[in-house]
Amino acid sequence: MPKISVIVPVYNVEPYLRQCVDSILNQTFTDFELLLVDDGSTDCSGAICDEYANRDFRVKVFYTVNRGVSAARNLGIDKASAEWVTFVDSDDFVESDYLESLDKGESCELSFVGISRYNIDNKSRQVLVKFHSEFIFREQLGKKVVELDLLAVGYACGKLYKKEIIDSNHIRFDERVRIHEDHLFYYDYLIYCQSIYLSDSICYNYTCQTNGTSLSHIVAPYRMLLTASDGFVSRYPTLFKHLGITDIAYVKRITTEYGISTRRAAVYSLYYYKENTYTRLSFFDEQSPIFLNLYRKYGYKPGFFKHWLLYMFLCMTWIPPQFKDWVLKGIYKM
Repeated sequence: MPKISVIVPVYNVEPYLRQCVDSILNQTFTDFELLLVDDGSTDCSGAICDEYANRDFRVKVFYTVNRGVSAARNLGIDKASAEWVTFVDSDDFVESDYLESLDKGESCELSFVGISRYNIDNKSRQVLVKFHSEFIFREQLGKKVVELDLLAVGYACGKLYKKEIIDSNHIRFDERVRIHEDHLFYYDYLIYCQSIYLSDSICYNYTCQTNGTSLSHIVAPYRMLLTASDGFVSRYPTLFKHLGITDIAYVKRITTEYGISTRRAAVYSLYYYKENTYTRLSFFDEQSPIFLNLYRKYGYKPGFFKHWLLYMFLCMTWIPPQFKDWVLKGIYKM
């Protein structure tokens, strides 16, 4: 039985897959298995996976019809045989000390490494997440999570999870959403986590294009954004209570940046996908009271004043949906 299972969901990443797999197989830490889950690729990604499986006994390949990254990761979790699990996206790559750095935190239930953004156009790197080496135990969790802003580090990747915690608490990625699914999984895990290790190694490379956009970036449908928002909002009370977070300013910022802003983004999605008039009007009729209740419970502190104005406009339940639609059609050039 290997110590670590590395799970890589694969979907139409032929130009980047070899770099990803090579970086994992080139680890200084060798007691691992690599699970490549092909999510119905239509390019040569599946053939590349098979090639590596034939060359290295640590590589296992699983095939499924296209159901999205959450389903692929869940299949990887089901097939993982190791004590620990980590995730790497197939268009990203890791440094040779990735697994070794994570393994140093084996006395804790969750380990982090630093993350950099790698620009594939100009080959430049920018540090996104950086830590000082530290072990954090139960009595310090709440204070340190706020101090280091760990609730904002919602990537599934760059972390090491204890599989027993995942399995015994039935933690899986939400297959209904393809946005924030990693953040929700991370929150579900944190609810059962008692200790954290932070590595000072910056060894996970998140790949993007010159404009900073992820290679897998999409504008999510509005219903998916509402589901993701509901996921955040439903987890907040348990998460804050478990971690002992009582800092009101921090609670407002975290709820704004993820749960509430995700709901606001659903409005943009309505107009981006040119949903019909009935759908838009029904959205405002149904969602305006929810926007208002979230504001009353958590407040709203976005980084841009225009986002605050839009949110206040959405909260005004006395404004007819037809007028809201007329204003927003102008804003979003529909």
